[in-house]
Amino acid sequence: MLMRSWLALAQLQNLSNQANSAVNSLKTCLKIATDNFGDDFFLSRAYYELGKAYSNTGDYKNAYIAFLKYDVLKDS
Repeated sequence: MLMRSWLALAQLQNLSNQANSAVNSLKTCLKIATDNFGDDFFLSRAYYELGKAYSNTGDYKNAYIAFLKYDVLKDS
């Protein structure tokens, strides 16, 4: 539930044009989730939001990497 709370906060920050805050929240979210999280749906949502946040900050390299992870997870 803690991971989902950080994800929800980051989604709100993305909607409020607070991309840097969203990146920080999503980094915390992903630290909590780890790769063994077991819920690919919410993990994919976190990487999707991270890609949007990085894109909004102009960090397109990290946005691309986050979207690649999102694509792998959403297809699993």
